Amino acid sequence: MMDLGYEVTVNMTNIDTLQENQIEEIIKSYAHVPIKCLYIADTTGSLDEQSTKYYIDMCNKYLSLYNAKFGLGFHAHNNMQNALAKTKVALECGLQMVDSTVMGYGRGPGNLCSELLAMHFNHSVFELLKFGDKHIKPLFLNEQPVLYMLAAKLNIDSFYVTAVCNRQVPIEKAYEFLYGVASYCKENAIVIFSEEVYNIVMTSIN
Repeated sequence: MMDLGYEVTVNMTNIDTLQENQIEEIIKSYAHVPIKCLYIADTTGSLDEQSTKYYIDMCNKYLSLYNAKFGLGFHAHNNMQNALAKTKVALECGLQMVDSTVMGYGRGPGNLCSELLAMHFNHSVFELLKFGDKHIKPLFLNEQPVLYMLAAKLNIDSFYVTAVCNRQVPIEKAYEFLYGVASYCKENAIVIFSEEVYNIVMTSIN
């Protein structure tokens, strides 16, 4: 891709599931590759301000150690309704690239809302609001934001919430299901969404 003139970034997904030696190895392996930046990805939305700074500091330590030719970026999810707060920490730590989307549109509860980021920098949000109302608002589904917060608290993939919302699982059963997923994933060291896990856990509570 870089040979074709594209700027390339690399995401360290599920950053809070990686051990420090794994993060070091990732940075070491890319240290002299001319990527645009290495992203800290808050995949499950479970980071808070303190853990965001913790991982930024850790990554910066190894960027310096291996004389990496790129900086860090930050990709926040909004499961805990704190995407802006985490991104402000990233900016205060000197990160030059952070992600946002209009109306926060993205997987599950979404990402940092571009309108909020624009207001943080005292920019007008009028055009963003018009664009979002016309093009993004119709895409939103009838989902349960509190269930996404629970998924983040349990540190499980938010696709499990999307799955129960899409299948209109009653809220009481969805609540029990998410705790079952958290237990099963922990016991079996599973990080990402699996249809097999969904079926196993849902069957066990029926």
